[in-house]
Amino acid sequence: MKRFWFYVREGIEDLKKNKGRSFLTSLGIIIGVYSVVLLLALGEGIKVYIQDTFESLGSNIIYVLPFKIENGPSGASSFNVKQFQARDYLILRTQIKDSLVVPLIDANVQAVSGSETVSTQIVGGTRDMFFLLNLTLEKGRYFSESESVSSRKVVVIGPDVAEQLFGKRNPIGERVTIDELPFTILGVLKPKGGGGLGGPSLDLQIYAPYKTVQQINGNKFISAFYVQPSSDTSITAVVSRIETIMSRDRNSDELGVSTQEELIGTISN
Repeated sequence: MKRFWFYVREGIEDLKKNKGRSFLTSLGIIIGVYSVVLLLALGEGIKVYIQDTFESLGSNIIYVLPFKIENGPSGASSFNVKQFQARDYLILRTQIKDSLVVPLIDANVQAVSGSETVSTQIVGGTRDMFFLLNLTLEKGRYFSESESVSSRKVVVIGPDVAEQLFGKRNPIGERVTIDELPFTILGVLKPKGGGGLGGPSLDLQIYAPYKTVQQINGNKFISAFYVQPSSDTSITAVVSRIETIMSRDRNSDELGVSTQEELIGTISN
């Protein structure tokens, strides 16, 4: 015990003799511990945010991409990726009949009304896109099924787009110019929040028939498919069927099929 107190006294004396060094050492330890705690808290916060974002988009969604998700797109905007086309949508829609199959395509655009301009993203899909992604109307209507598969220039807009372009005015039936093309506004969505993964807010997006967005993009490609099995259908079985169907003319690295849980896990890792 005497030896213990001897070491304590020696330590205190050493601290008194070297106050500057002791202060810097203590400061370094404090900063190190604080940094670790902060990074852990930040990482956990991002993980929870990602989970909440994906869950808010809808449940039991299967994501079908033209590349392995864990490997990244490897230049998804380049010619290295074998993009989906209309026939892929037709095949999935006719052979996965117990599920919602939604083609998705997007483009960065400028929307103009009068003197107001908004830089945002236009998302193309079918009418089922709204139900699959839990996008509900504040006013107006969704585009119809016939409008979904046509090139009609009609849109449903997020609440932030409506506010920035029209203020307090009712935008239903109004015209908006998107990349110099005239569109008619059919509906305004209820606020939903962030898009997740650093993406734009869902409230600041515009939604249109996917063939219309293909015209804006200037190509016939489809970026991804979202598939939602019916409540009494096994997700695992649907994933297996999608992989079998889509792998007939694709290599293994040209197709990524993941459930929400798998995608969240990959992102978290």
